[in-house]
Order: sequence, then C-alpha cells, then structure tokens
Amino acid sequence: MKSKILFRSEVQGKMILGTLVLLLATQFVAGAILKSDGDVGTLYFAGICACIHGETVYRTQFEFMNEVETQHDGVPESPIRATLTFFQSDGSPMEVAIAPDWVGPVGTLEHAGNEVGFSIPAQSTLVLQLVPHEGAGLGWAQLVSEGPLNPQASLQLAKVGTKAEGLAFEEGLLYQAEFYPTPASKHFVLPVSLFAGMKRLSTAFTVANLSGVSSKVQLTLRPGNTREIILGPGELLADYFQHFWTIAFPAIFPLDYRGTIEIESEAPLSLGAFRTINGYPNLGVRPATSPLMTQDPDLKASLDTPFELSVGQTAEVRGTRIEFWNVAEDSRCPTDVQCVWEGRVRIELRLFGSEETVTVRLSPVEGENTVELDGLQIRLLEVTPAPVSTQTLEISDYRIRLVVSEK
Repeated sequence: MKSKILFRSEVQGKMILGTLVLLLATQFVAGAILKSDGDVGTLYFAGICACIHGETVYRTQFEFMNEVETQHDGVPESPIRATLTFFQSDGSPMEVAIAPDWVGPVGTLEHAGNEVGFSIPAQSTLVLQLVPHEGAGLGWAQLVSEGPLNPQASLQLAKVGTKAEGLAFEEGLLYQAEFYPTPASKHFVLPVSLFAGMKRLSTAFTVANLSGVSSKVQLTLRPGNTREIILGPGELLADYFQHFWTIAFPAIFPLDYRGTIEIESEAPLSLGAFRTINGYPNLGVRPATSPLMTQDPDLKASLDTPFELSVGQTAEVRGTRIEFWNVAEDSRCPTDVQCVWEGRVRIELRLFGSEETVTVRLSPVEGENTVELDGLQIRLLEVTPAPVSTQTLEISDYRIRLVVSEK
C-alpha cells in the first residue's frame, strides 16, 4: 500500500527546557519521516543546532541517500528533488549557512535564506552540514521530498578554533551521535538506561508536538511511574530521562537502571534520543512506533449520513477508513472578542483506501472542505467547539462532523 501526504505542514516551533539546565547536546531530535514509492514525503528535524556554546561548536549534519536503481526497464531514473526549510525555535525563519563539502554526485543545490533545495541522482548520497553563524542557533527543519530518500542526521561537537569549526572535520571533532528518523506517531516506546559509575551513562530524549494546538502527553516509565505534561503547538520537551523523573520521584532509581518510556498523545509527535557519556552524545537510540492502523473502526457510517469523530477516532464507510488525525491550525477569533480577521481552523484526516493511504488537510470553508478517494467524496461540515478567550482548547476537546457521498 502506498502512502502519501498532500500538504506542507506549518508547525510552529518552540522550546521547553526542563527544570535543570542541560547541555545543548540534549536538545536534538530527528523524526517524522514518510517514505513512499514516488510520492511526496515529509520529514521533521526538531532541535537542530548550529551554534557555539563556550569553547564548543555544535553542528548538525544531514545525510540523504537515493537508493533507487539507476535504470528501470532500461529507462534512466530521474533525480529526486527535495527542499529543506529551517525555522527558529519560535517558528520564525532561520537563515542557515551550509558547508560546501557534500559527498557524492549532486544534480543541483540551491540555497537562499532559510531554504535549501537539492536533487539527488539515483544511487547517490548528499551530505549537508550546518555551520554556526549570527542568526542561527536552536531550531527545527522540515524536509519535503518528491521521492523516497533514506535520511540520517547527526549532532557533532568540536572545539572552537580547530578546522572542525569551519568547513572540515579532519581535526578537533570531540563527539558525534547519529539519529534515527521516526514517523509522526501518537505512540512511541523508547529504551532508556542509567549507570552512575565513573562514566555516567544516560539517555537524552526530545519529544516534539507536531500539532497546531496544545496536547496532553503521557510518559510512562517501566518499571517506574507515569507523568503527564502539556505541550503547546510545536513545543519541545528536551531532557535527560532521569532528571525528568527524579524531580517528582527521587527514590526510584538504582545506580544501574534499564527500562522503557512509553509516550502517548492525542496529537502526532516526533521523538529522538541518544545515549550519553558524562553528558555528551555517544550513540543513537531507535524508538519503536505503533502501526498505522490495526484497530477496528470506532463506528461504521452510512453514505449521505453525517457523523462525528473526536481526535484519534476512526470511521469506516464502504471499506474506506477515515481517521481524525490532527488539528493543524486554529486561529479562529474567539466568540467573545471582536477581531479584524475571523481566522480559520484546519484539521487533518488520514484516509485508508483500497490502494493508498492519504493524509489530507481540510477546512470547513467552501472550496477547502472536500476530498475524493475510491469513488467517495468526503466533506468536512463543522469543527467544534468554537474558541473563547477565557479557555485554551486542547486537542482532546475537538470534534468534527463529516458526511461521505458517492462522487
């Protein structure tokens, strides 16, 4: 089954730091990849770093591999085009500087402001490195690819004043940790560990809310306890796991601890993690995600009969599954306030058809409220509740009303 995404996400990136001040090395995550056969894919990198902290240079390196065979049925394959767009932690554009030492044959490379466009020929690899400069720092990036790419990212630490500060890494490189991209998911399981010997070994992790509204996130430590936090639109939680838990549960950790964190949310998340030695990145950790769609639908709807869904619920209509996946944006004017602009609300549906899985973004405005799949027309009728100035809506508060008809 093919999978594609029919929009360019507009997540607003922000940063939440834990009670303890951590090294910048704990604030990097790679996540949310959608790979498909020739379809558009989107990948999020939250917590990218291109800055100097004290005597240490923090740089992010991206590596993209086009593993498609050079020819198909005797016809040469076209290069895969992609765009990498960078944002500050508050969602504003981040102008970046790219080191010109990429590896492998490259079709084109275009760099302007906060966007880098490139194409990668079949059986080729492109490496991009961010270099520190004024105006850059912590932030996030979005990759939109027209074809299947095998992506990788790493955080690299080097000494100020060495070649590693500039365009090469022949000398001065101190630490490096790779990251495993993950799809946007509402359920992750992350292995964690702690060893408090001469070399303190731990796990650093980052959780990013990919929704346009606030959401509760539940983190369950096994063996251990459960904590619940609220992440705002695009916000990040970055911490060492033992700091995050010992603030509330100071007695649960032995000197040598191994377990898992289960992370659940009603909003789509991205997650990244690595193991550390004495606070420095050392080894990437691969989190596990839940499958796209395994459970039975919450309701079976009929043609031409309106029905309602909450976030995370699914309906089935004539063999097609419809899931209320996300609230991408809600800028509607509160009902108790007079505004110059009425604002808008946009939601995301995941549609599981007979041959493909599609993610679409709809608004209840005429012309933006319908999508067609497998001979069906799906129409968004209403999004509730309406916002008021005295209340902050969380993603669990939202409901949508849909109707499905034959084309």
